[in-house]
Amino acid sequence: GRDRGNADRRTGRAHEGRTARQRLLRDLPALRLRRRAQCAEDARQQVGALRSMLWPETDLGVAEAAAQDWLRALANKSRLGIRNLAVSRPAASATAASAAAPSVASVQAVRLRMTTDLNRTALTAFLAELARNEQVVIVDRLALRTASQPPVAEMDLRLLASLRGDAK
Repeated sequence: GRDRGNADRRTGRAHEGRTARQRLLRDLPALRLRRRAQCAEDARQQVGALRSMLWPETDLGVAEAAAQDWLRALANKSRLGIRNLAVSRPAASATAASAAAPSVASVQAVRLRMTTDLNRTALTAFLAELARNEQVVIVDRLALRTASQPPVAEMDLRLLASLRGDAK
């Protein structure tokens, strides 16, 4: 009796295991489809989040002007005196390939060189505002020239603009 009961339980567990495996194999294609759909949705959300970090403009010249205006306003708000603010463009051959399809949305780096008075409190406030901005601004280089007269801070800044081509 006892051996027969153990054998029945083992047979029952084996049957349950086979049934579970068969169910899993049957449902596997649907599970894969749901997983792919979820991955695709996650990717769409990530792309949307990344796009919100770009500066939306119609062309590179507009993006450069908008960046300069915004940086001037931000420096003014932070009470940081600007001595020089200029666009820094790469060589013409580097931009030729990216200008090949102007009607297609593309991402371009806008580079600026900024020289300001060296007022550490105002500079810190300015950098904090840069960090709080929704669109990304990267400080590629920050040099504090304390020995120069007057002391200055030099910054190489970069932001990414999403160029939409002609908005006509």
